[in-house]
Amino acid sequence: GYFAISGLSFSLPQYLQYVSNYSPLQAALRTLPFAVAALIGNVVGEPVIAWIGTRWTIVAGLLITAASFLLFATVAPGTGDLIIIVAGSLLGIGAGMSGTASFTSVLQSVPTEKAGSASAVNETGIELGNALGLAVLGTVLSSGFTQILLELSLEVSARVADNIVVTLEEAQRLGGAEGQVLKLAAQSAFSGSMN
Repeated sequence: GYFAISGLSFSLPQYLQYVSNYSPLQAALRTLPFAVAALIGNVVGEPVIAWIGTRWTIVAGLLITAASFLLFATVAPGTGDLIIIVAGSLLGIGAGMSGTASFTSVLQSVPTEKAGSASAVNETGIELGNALGLAVLGTVLSSGFTQILLELSLEVSARVADNIVVTLEEAQRLGGAEGQVLKLAAQSAFSGSMN
């Protein structure tokens, strides 16, 4: 779960700023529902655990999280804010519920005197998922962007096709119709790679 969330946390702000053309503050405001929903998911997690049990709360949370990623996979240039807000909210609720249930499960699996060690192992798993998600999914995003951009048969250098920021800077430098074509191609390549 954290593997996937960290990859999205890396790519979504870039999508919002470089494909949707939002300022950093506007992009941050569009990711705020995730944080609020995660808080709600954490709070709701405990009563759900009492109702259906830890295992089924984890399953339900992961299914909600999977649904959010399916929605995020539909994002393309010109996608409205509603899909991003709904997908982010689902992600927060699902991750909050499954995270709370997972942590509860870890703590319940050991004697009370080992709770500190169990918590540390749980946190190590979270950080490992975050690190691997950034490394692997960041690499996939970058190489996918380059591959899609080059497949569009645009005459761009490898330096330009390496990342969206440099590509958009080159599009702005070119200006006119040629610059607009490169900008639209870069935005399309980024959202395709992110999906």
